[in-house]
Amino acid sequence: MSALTKISKFSKSKRSATYHPGLALLLGAGISLSLSLVLMGACAALTEGGVIPEAGMGLTVLAVSFLSSLPGGAVAAKKSAARKLPVALGCAALYYVFVFAMGRVASGEAAPTGLILGVLPCCLAGSGLGGYRASRIKTRRRA
Repeated sequence: MSALTKISKFSKSKRSATYHPGLALLLGAGISLSLSLVLMGACAALTEGGVIPEAGMGLTVLAVSFLSSLPGGAVAAKKSAARKLPVALGCAALYYVFVFAMGRVASGEAAPTGLILGVLPCCLAGSGLGGYRASRIKTRRRA
């Protein structure tokens, strides 16, 4: 068994592995980024087809950032060996840093202004909600 994983002592029938918080952060941010790329590709295709107007892309980016950070935060919280909600919020912060870096490369703006500042609360809300839901799910105990 590696030092980065440990077997949960509470699970007897199903031996689920929990990860070091750093690995859980990277896993959740990777899931969020990949889902974000897929959703933005779909939104770009809908914009090209005329379904979504170009003026509505700002709200679409906010919705995509919320929806893509939701499962990433849930997975990070579920797989973490540490406290669940701080790990989920850390996953949102890491996802935001990646999105900001990609936006910086694409547009060349140095300071975070406008839409990129609106993405941060959406990322935190989505990932926090996912982490909260993942930490609140309880299983029934057998007698």
